[in-house]
Amino acid sequence: MADAYAITLRCHDGDAARFRRVLAEIAGPSRAEEGNVVFETHQAPDDENAFFVYESYRDEAAYEAHLATPWFKRVEEELFPALADRAVQRYVTIDAAR
Repeated sequence: MADAYAITLRCHDGDAARFRRVLAEIAGPSRAEEGNVVFETHQAPDDENAFFVYESYRDEAAYEAHLATPWFKRVEEELFPALADRAVQRYVTIDAAR
């Protein structure tokens, strides 16, 4: 079973390069976390201010641990002030055995 998070981010005009740089720099450490299954970052090809992050973790506790990492704190400090919009959706694995 895993928890997946679909995160959409919209930055203000002029902040796209910073978003690309920071998201690229935190990808490696995020993927190396013990409970991480997937960490992928995307940018819309037709809208430089639109980003999508897909993350999957072993369980909700692993995601909570991710939120406490220095690289996520960096996102809070460097990117959150430049956000025009942010949405986080959580999904859980469908398991017929449950």
